[in-house]
Amino acid sequence: MADYQEYRRRILHRRWRRVFIIVALLALVALLSAIGILWKVLHRERVDTVLSQNTILRQVTRRSPPQQ
Repeated sequence: MADYQEYRRRILHRRWRRVFIIVALLALVALLSAIGILWKVLHRERVDTVLSQNTILRQVTRRSPPQQ
């Protein structure tokens, strides 16, 4: 009976360790995904402002001089 209990203890220990590792990896992936999404959102805002400034500059430089 002691051998069976030792066997069960080892199996359960391995199972809990495996579950803990999987949950930790999933949490890490979720955290990295959230950081990646935030990075893209924040970076896109900067790029949009630069692009809007460039388009305004292009519009000003493309205009033909006023005709009299």
